[in-house]
Amino acid sequence: MSKIELTQEQFRDLVREEALNDFEQVESSDWEVDYKWQHCEVIVKQLSTGKFFSYPLFRSGSPYSDYYYSYEDGGVTLTEVQKIKRVIETEEWVVV
Repeated sequence: MSKIELTQEQFRDLVREEALNDFEQVESSDWEVDYKWQHCEVIVKQLSTGKFFSYPLFRSGSPYSDYYYSYEDGGVTLTEVQKIKRVIETEEWVVV
C-alpha cells in the first residue's frame, strides 16, 4: 500500500480538478450528514501509474450559504485502494 502526501495547495487543486493533470476522479460517495459536518470519500486514479487512491473530503455550512471545505485547513494523504468484488448470500422465507 502506498500513500501520497499532498500540500494544501495541491489538495485544493485536486478537489477543484485543476492543475494536477496526473489525477482523474473516478467516483465519489454521496455526502453523509453528521450534524454540522458532511463528509464523502473520493476515489481518484493516478494516470502515470494506473493506481487508485482515496481521500476523505469534509465540509460544513449550508447550500443556502457558503461551504467551508477541509482542504482549506491543510494537506491530505491519499491512500492507495483496490476495488474488489464481494458476493453476499442471503436466506429468506417465501410462500410455498
